[in-house]
Amino acid sequence: MRVTVERAALLKSLGHVHRVVERRNTIPILSNVLLRTGENGLQLKATDLDIEVTETVAADVLDAGATTVPAHVIYDIVRKLPEGAQVSLETSGETGQMTIRSGRSRFALGALPEGDFPDLAAGELPHSFAIAAAELKQLIEKTQFAISTEETRYYLNGIYFHTLEVEGALKLRAVATDGHRLARVETEAPEGSRGMPGIIVPRKAVAEIQKLVDDGGESVQVELSPAKIRLTFAGGVILISKLIDGTFPDYQRVIPTGNDKRLTVERDAFAKAVDRVSTISSERGRAVKLAVSEGRLALSVTNPDAGSATEELDVDYEASALDIGFNARYLLDITAQLQGDTALFKLADPGSPTLIQDRDGAPALYVLMPMRVCESASGRGRIGYIAHMDILPGGPRLTRLIARDFRNHVDLDLATTRRFVALVGENGAGKTNILEAVSLFCPGRGLRRADLATMARVGGPGGFAVSATLEASEAEHRFGSGYEPPGYDGRGTRVCRIDGANTPSPVAFSEFLRIVWLTPDFDGLFRGAAGDRRRFLDRLVLAVDAGHGARVSAMERALRSRNRLLDERPDDGRWLDAVEREVAELGVAVALARRETVERLDRLIAETRDDAAPFPPGPRSGWRATSTISSRSGRLWRRRIAFAGH
Repeated sequence: MRVTVERAALLKSLGHVHRVVERRNTIPILSNVLLRTGENGLQLKATDLDIEVTETVAADVLDAGATTVPAHVIYDIVRKLPEGAQVSLETSGETGQMTIRSGRSRFALGALPEGDFPDLAAGELPHSFAIAAAELKQLIEKTQFAISTEETRYYLNGIYFHTLEVEGALKLRAVATDGHRLARVETEAPEGSRGMPGIIVPRKAVAEIQKLVDDGGESVQVELSPAKIRLTFAGGVILISKLIDGTFPDYQRVIPTGNDKRLTVERDAFAKAVDRVSTISSERGRAVKLAVSEGRLALSVTNPDAGSATEELDVDYEASALDIGFNARYLLDITAQLQGDTALFKLADPGSPTLIQDRDGAPALYVLMPMRVCESASGRGRIGYIAHMDILPGGPRLTRLIARDFRNHVDLDLATTRRFVALVGENGAGKTNILEAVSLFCPGRGLRRADLATMARVGGPGGFAVSATLEASEAEHRFGSGYEPPGYDGRGTRVCRIDGANTPSPVAFSEFLRIVWLTPDFDGLFRGAAGDRRRFLDRLVLAVDAGHGARVSAMERALRSRNRLLDERPDDGRWLDAVEREVAELGVAVALARRETVERLDRLIAETRDDAAPFPPGPRSGWRATSTISSRSGRLWRRRIAFAGH
C-alpha cells in the first residue's frame, strides 16, 4: 500500500476513529486502526467490538492495499506534524511495518495483518429515518449527564430512545436516569420513525455521537434494529454500535403528578447561589438545604469539618413553608440544561421527588430525588477509632501522626502509642480527617476517595503533608504522604516517602503496613449485593498481597474481552484460546488469594477467641486450601492497621 494524504484531512479522520480504541487491550488487534485504500481514497476503521467508526478521507492512491497500525500512536504522530504537510503512508510485505513520511520526518510502525481485524457487521436494520443534527444534539446534551455509571444496573448505562403519542402527536423521546435524577426530553418524531423499537444507546456510543454531531452537518441518517444502530453523519462518517440488551424501567411511574407547591426562581441567580454555598460542602455528601417560604428561598450548607454557609433569594412561592435538601452537583447539572431565564420547581414534601422545568409544558423535564439533610447536634460528636491489630507477635504500632495544612488541621502532632485509640470530640473537630490522613498510607485515594487537591487546608499554601512513625519489632520507620500544589505546568503532584527517600507511588507503603477501614457507609456489606462483599474481601486480600488489586483489574478486563469475542467472533479459536488462557490464569490466582485470606481469618478467630467471643468455635468458611503461603506473605500479614469511624 502506498498513499499520500493531506495532514489536516488525515488528522480529522483519525480524530473521529481513534477515540473508540481503548488505551489498554488484551487483544492486540483492537489497539489498531484499519487503513484500506478504496475508490474514493483511504478508508479508516476502528472498533472495540461494541462500537465501530468508519470514515473515508481523500487521498492520492499510488498502490492499493490495507494494513492495521496502533491507533493512538499514528494519531499522535500526525497531530505533531506541521500544518499543511503532506503525509505519505507506505507498507512493505517484507518488513511487516508501515512507514510514515512527511518532509524530513520518518516513522516506522509495527503493523498487524488486515485479516485479523474484526468486522462489526450491522446485519439487517429494518427501521430507518433522518433526524436534524440539531435535534439529535439537543436530545443527547440534555439527558447525557443523568446516565448511570453503576455497572450492576447496566440497563441504565445509556439513553433510552423511543417514540410515543403525546396529545395526538408522535414524539421521539430520550430518557436517562441514575436512580437519583431523571432527564426526559422530547422532540417531533422524524418521518419513518413510527414503529421503531425502544432502544438503549450505551454511554460510550452516546459520547461519540455527540462529538460527531458537533462537527457539523444538517442531518443524520439513523438505521436501527433491536440489537444495533448505525448512524451516518455529514462527510461520510459511519458509526455502528451495539445496543444495551436490557429493559429500561417504567420511568413514567417515578414522574410525580401531584406536586402542587410551585417555586419559580431566576435560573442564573439560583445556580450561582447553589455554587457559592456548596463551596464548603463535603466532597462526599454535597448536600444543600432549601428552606422555602412565601417570596423567599434560603439556601444553606453545614459541614462539620469546614463550617457553614447561607444565602437568600427572592422567589415566586405562595404555598406553605417547606425545607428540602438536594445534592448540589445534581442541582447545578439540571439548571445548566434549562434554557429559559427562570426555573420552575414543583414540590410536594421533603421526602418526595421534585419536578424541574423551564416552564409548564417545556420539552425537557427533570426529576430529582431529595436528600436528607441532618443538622449537627449541639454538644455531641462522633467517635473515630484507630486499632493496632497486633494479635500476632511483632505487629506494628503507629506511634505518631503529624499533619500539616491537612483539611482543618494546621499543625497536628498526635501520639498514638496505645493498641486501641479512640478519637472523641465535637462535630467539626476533625476526627474523620485524622482517619483520612492515616488512610493515605495505602494505595488508592483514601477514606473519602477525594481528590488530593481538596484535602489541602482552605486558606493554606495549597498543599499538605502527613507523616507517620511506625514501630515494629524489627525497626522504626517514617512514612510521608503529601501533595504539592500545581506548578508552571498546571499539575499537582502526590509525594510519597519512606524513611526520607521518595517512592514512585503509595503502593510502596504496602511493604511495611496494610490498612483496612470499616465505616457506617459499609452497611451495604450485610444487606447489599454479593459484589459489595466481594470487593471488601479483595481489600482484605490486599492486606497480604500487594499485587492482588492489579490481578483483579486485569481479570475483569480479560472477561470483558472474552465476552465480546464470544459475541462477535465465536469461531476464532486462536483469539479465544489466548483470552481464555489469560482469564484462567488470573482467575486461579485471584481465587487462591481470596481463599487463603479467608482461611487466615478463620485461624486467627479460632486462635484468639475466648468464651465471650461472638463467633462459634471452629472453621466457618468451609474453604479448603491446597496452596502454600509464602513466608513473605506471612510477614506482611502481621503488619497491618485497621480503623473505623462512627
